[in-house]
Amino acid sequence: MSIIKALFKNKLFLAGLLIPVIWQLLYFSIVIPAMNDAETRTGNMTVSIVNQDPLMGKQIAAQLNQALPFTTKQPANLDAALEAMNDGEASMVIAIPSDFTDRFQQGEAGISYYINQAAPNTTKQLMETAAINIDRLLNENAFYTMRDAILENAADFIGQSGLPPQAIAPIGSAMEQALGSLKGFPVAADIRKVNDAEGFIKTSFPLFIFLTFFVGSVFMTIARTVAAERLADCFSRSRIFGVSLGIDIVYSLVVSWIVIAFAAGFGIDFSQELVTVWLLLAAGFFTVLSLFQMFGNWLGRIGTGLAALVLFPIQLISSGMMFPRELLPSFYNAVGDYLPATYFSTGITRIFYGDLSISDELGVMLIMASIFVLVTALALLKKSKNKAEATIAD
Repeated sequence: MSIIKALFKNKLFLAGLLIPVIWQLLYFSIVIPAMNDAETRTGNMTVSIVNQDPLMGKQIAAQLNQALPFTTKQPANLDAALEAMNDGEASMVIAIPSDFTDRFQQGEAGISYYINQAAPNTTKQLMETAAINIDRLLNENAFYTMRDAILENAADFIGQSGLPPQAIAPIGSAMEQALGSLKGFPVAADIRKVNDAEGFIKTSFPLFIFLTFFVGSVFMTIARTVAAERLADCFSRSRIFGVSLGIDIVYSLVVSWIVIAFAAGFGIDFSQELVTVWLLLAAGFFTVLSLFQMFGNWLGRIGTGLAALVLFPIQLISSGMMFPRELLPSFYNAVGDYLPATYFSTGITRIFYGDLSISDELGVMLIMASIFVLVTALALLKKSKNKAEATIAD
């Protein structure tokens, strides 16, 4: 029994028992409110409708504006709509061609659905489902429209022909033949995946990279904090900080090659140049590491642990890696705008899907890292000043 008492008197042992419970409570309290009733927020997602047909296309565009559960826009042309989608301003582009009415009369009409693959997986699934539902709705409406038109034209013909009632039967037979010749699906859906990339792993790899960077940064910060405490009597805080900062920069540039090596080893290709991928990965790791170094220097090991417990679920859910940001409550979007995972998520997704620019994401992460480093320096300066004042007082 003495060993059991000794274990429960040990604070680290107790913390090890409590952390899993606290983690579950904290994680679920953050994630569940974010995902609950997400279907009621689909109006935050944007779909662009580009209509080039002045007849039936105009009517269809108006119907889609009213029927779709998303926010709809009508860009001037297809190129502008696709460019806006690549910039994250829309999740899908619906294009109605200029010859839609003519082809509809021939039973060969088609509408194109451009779905951005450089987006969270849930967003892609929602848009593909929406495209299928739109196609089914248009076909149902088209069939009834054509049937009613034939019936109306036939009725007019009968009324104007002056034929006796006994002649109506052959006309009715002709009408049945005409209706039977109609295609059940006169409108063909042309779903086009923009910025597509082969392989399921590419939808999961960005999340795996973030998890390894996050966990690695936490453990590295804790180890660094312990080491700094032991070296504090031998070297000044400013010297330790300067050397550590240089090591962090070099380490970030080196550790990113591990990801690149794994990708190469398993045949996972990037859509960007290797140097661009390398810089993005290095900036992502350095920014996350600098964030925890800031908490570690301000609040010590306990502060690092608390920051990890809180920031992990918040960054995971608000970054868009697991769930579309458009479906999140405004609180999570506001918080996500100030956390590095949001920009790292967008950048890491784009290096796998499409030749899209990541300069904005790279710039924001470097600015964030600079702020974190500056705050860390101020924390160390304050500690050094307090220590000097305490020494003078003694």
